[in-house]
Amino acid sequence: MVAYTRTETESIAEKVIILGRSKAATKSYFCPNSACLADELSARSTSSFSNVWLVTDEDMGSSWLMVAEKPSCPHCTSILITATSERAEIVLPLM
Repeated sequence: MVAYTRTETESIAEKVIILGRSKAATKSYFCPNSACLADELSARSTSSFSNVWLVTDEDMGSSWLMVAEKPSCPHCTSILITATSERAEIVLPLM
């Protein structure tokens, strides 16, 4: 005895709403740790969730995905400082 089955496809129209997502701007940062060899790093928010960063070291050609309140140096874990910050506001720790 052989059973035959037949599957019919049926299309159903549904509305799809795609919310516009603005592209996060990449900002230039530097590591304040004088012992760290990282020169200039770039970071941008990579998710609709807060505190998810993509940090890139262009000189090394490497990127790191991290979850943190502020982007940090992937080499020494110091909090990164924007390259456009006023230099007078930056307090570097003494070694």
